[in-house]
Amino acid sequence: MHRYLLYIILLLLGLRSFAQTYTPESLRYDSGLPSDFIYQIVKKDGLLYIGNQRGIAMYDGYRFVKSPFLKLPTPFLISSKDSLYFFEEQKGFASLKNIVDSVRIIQKRDFYDKDPNNDHFSSIYLDKQGRLWSAGVDNIRFRQAGKTNSYEISQQPNDQLKVAFMEPNSTELWACTPEGIKIWNKKTQKLTPHGNSILAKTHFFSALAWSKDSLFLTEKDNLMLFILSKNRLISLQKSPQKQVLKLLKVKNELFVYDDYRLLKYLPKTNKLENIYEHSHALNHVFFDDETNIFWLSTAKGIIKLIPARQSFLTLPTASNQPVIDIQFIPATETWWFLNGSREVFTFRHGRWQVFKTPYLCRSLCIQGQTAFVATQNGIFQIKDKQVSPFLLTNFDVKKVLFDSRNRLWLLPEKGKIQVYRADTRQLYSNFLKNTDSYWQENKFNDMVESDGKIYLASWMPKEQGLSIFDEKRQLFWEVNTLSENNKKMVSDYFIRLAPTKKEGVLASAYGGWNKIDNKNRVVAGLNTDTARISNHHIVGIWEDKKENIWFASEGGLGHYNTAMKKESRFSQVEGLASDELVFGFFGYDSLLALGLPKGVQIIDNQAIFKSSLVNKLVLTSIVKDGKEIPLSNRLSLEHTYTELDIYFSALAFAGKDKIIYRYRLNDGIWNDLGNNPKITLVKLNHGTYDVTIRAGDTMGNWQEKELKLWLKINPPFYKTLGFMLLMYGLGIGVVTLLFRYFFRQEKAKNQLKRQLQNIEMQTLRTQMNPHFLFNSLNSINSFIIQSKINEASHFLTTFSKLTRNVLENSKHSLISLEKEIETLKQYVALEQLRLESSFDFKVNIIGDIWLEEIEIPPLILQPFVENAIWHGLGRKQQGGMIEIEIQQAEKLILIVRDNGVGREATKNLNPTKHKSLGSDITVNRLKLHHKQNQLFINDLKNPSGTEVVIEINL
Repeated sequence: MHRYLLYIILLLLGLRSFAQTYTPESLRYDSGLPSDFIYQIVKKDGLLYIGNQRGIAMYDGYRFVKSPFLKLPTPFLISSKDSLYFFEEQKGFASLKNIVDSVRIIQKRDFYDKDPNNDHFSSIYLDKQGRLWSAGVDNIRFRQAGKTNSYEISQQPNDQLKVAFMEPNSTELWACTPEGIKIWNKKTQKLTPHGNSILAKTHFFSALAWSKDSLFLTEKDNLMLFILSKNRLISLQKSPQKQVLKLLKVKNELFVYDDYRLLKYLPKTNKLENIYEHSHALNHVFFDDETNIFWLSTAKGIIKLIPARQSFLTLPTASNQPVIDIQFIPATETWWFLNGSREVFTFRHGRWQVFKTPYLCRSLCIQGQTAFVATQNGIFQIKDKQVSPFLLTNFDVKKVLFDSRNRLWLLPEKGKIQVYRADTRQLYSNFLKNTDSYWQENKFNDMVESDGKIYLASWMPKEQGLSIFDEKRQLFWEVNTLSENNKKMVSDYFIRLAPTKKEGVLASAYGGWNKIDNKNRVVAGLNTDTARISNHHIVGIWEDKKENIWFASEGGLGHYNTAMKKESRFSQVEGLASDELVFGFFGYDSLLALGLPKGVQIIDNQAIFKSSLVNKLVLTSIVKDGKEIPLSNRLSLEHTYTELDIYFSALAFAGKDKIIYRYRLNDGIWNDLGNNPKITLVKLNHGTYDVTIRAGDTMGNWQEKELKLWLKINPPFYKTLGFMLLMYGLGIGVVTLLFRYFFRQEKAKNQLKRQLQNIEMQTLRTQMNPHFLFNSLNSINSFIIQSKINEASHFLTTFSKLTRNVLENSKHSLISLEKEIETLKQYVALEQLRLESSFDFKVNIIGDIWLEEIEIPPLILQPFVENAIWHGLGRKQQGGMIEIEIQQAEKLILIVRDNGVGREATKNLNPTKHKSLGSDITVNRLKLHHKQNQLFINDLKNPSGTEVVIEINL
């Protein structure tokens, strides 16, 4: 409905035919311009390029970046899709692709030849076929594919020769020269004077092809129209200042400018309407049809003319008094305005009506469809277009409030608040219980009801100025007395109040504003000391349907985005009629009404944010360690860089404080940049980064266009893949060499160890063999002494076989268990012969054991069998038994068991304690074979005997 109201107002007032208004903004040297003397402005890739006395500068709406290669005056510019063409006083006719690009010379300025035309390149023009035209001192020429074609214009050289080029049709190019209009035919490539005698002789300073049959020309101060079909030249209008006029086409409307003014031609009235006037000369005017901004090049900087937003509507009242209060009745679509005198205005469907009161008015209150006016001497009501007294008082009434409990509150300019019964207007005596000092010491500014609570805004020297009415105690208490609120209050001087959407209140103040919820807690606030707000005096305040907060001050209109927690500001630059907004203030739906010194301004607050962004986002500058580098969306940097500054722009060129930016790296979290279009990356770790940048407005609307960059930070050489592979290879080589060295050392060591073990084993065997031989020869000797020749012979034969086996086995460190048992049986047979078979011998194999596949050191069992025979069974006359048991689990277990007298009896019978040399040698041999080999000797009881258990790791 609010848009309908706005359109009705526009229609009835006839404002659609009003001229577009513009707000000027000046950009000069102190804004970053390299020079205040500006020749010309053109646009390329969304960026502005500015020819000035110190070369060319690029402007992205935030920063001016100067070309590092151009330092002298550059008076003529023209842009194409790919390049920017220009004339610079030292380099001549040249081009570049972007501001940090190196300059490419098209035609060098030559002071040393005889042709003066090489010294001068003015009036640069790019025709539709890509030919580059320019004017010399006496000719015009075009350059294409490296070749130059020139045409003489005058025989009198003129360093100030300027030519206006235009293409009225597809076959001709017109050159407006001091010698008249010359026509260049694109097919014949010949230049001839115009067929119209007037055009062929007249010096036209500017020309503009308007349609297929018409074009505009200016002869000094005279604006003229030429009709092609009729070959007729018509004079339209002359400049009142008699200055040379130059032409500019702006969206099917004709603008002209002279040395100091920008004017619009009104064809219906055949008049020139003044748009803007400047005190210094206008060198050039450029209109940007994307942003609708005029850019004026002057001798004192740049003037930016920003169009007033269409969402702003200014309604002048019939009074010279400021509008101090505003109300709206939706049912009747009626606006109510109150000025500072005795007048009340209504505005409905384009019609004004004025009501007068007997006393000076203070504020408005709408109850139903009736308006109540607080005055110096009470309240008046306006009903049925009649003004009548409602409640007269003897004090100045500042504010009227009808609450939900049928009470009427009157807020006086000074003193105690009065409360009445609303229907009978009967005063409640002693209703408020606050002390007399409370009413005397404090100044009360506003009162409002929200969610059944009465709030009071005041200036309180001893408290902080925001109070709530306690119905039970019938008094006002200060919000700051709650400890959780005390440090959140922005001021002690609160001015205006406004209910919120969710049962709370907003309170404006000197120094900011606070938001109070329905539990009396301060839940939000804005402090002007820390926020981007230009003025401390916050007056009007309102929460819109999106719960964003609008507030007015002496420095313009403020906006706070609650979701984003960001503030922004509107001023006269964006179209406000005034920055001093300390008067009436009212919000309804999406409309915001602002009281002005001589009227009211109604704003569509949803539309004012949408006109700035043009869905463009471009990279504008890259600075590495303080130095500009070429623009690229793919950057590769060495790890030694310290700081990288990336600049970009949404190219709106207006309302910069309404545009916000954010970025992220590698799809990470978004980092807010606020209004600053710059990313600073300091000492990133080496690797690759995808940088994504977005632009939006302070209403939280993000445009679709994103800017993407790929960034690579090269690692130091010692972290590169090649170096790491080299080091890896070298490491593997070194490790391999070390491994081979230590392997060889260990192999040699093991060989020496094995050799040492073999020597030790051989030594042990040589120790054991003489012991066995000694015992055997004693037995043979015993048979010979006893004259037992046959026994001695049999013994000697068996002994020779045993000796041969022992000698054969001694050559090997390991023999099969089968051979070991065979040798052992030969040995036992000899001992049985010697002892006349006084004992028996048997071998028990437990389980499936392949004796020929198991290898053990030779003569392992023999010493223990020998001990059993000599020490266990030697004193037993008969019934002796030696048993060999073989079993295999995780280890090979060999058991030698006898039923002799046992070790204890042997010790008693042999006090000399003969020590078995063979047993000790065998134990050492077992340990040399494997450290975990073990030997256990057990004494047997009932019957007596000895058991030797040998555990061998195979």
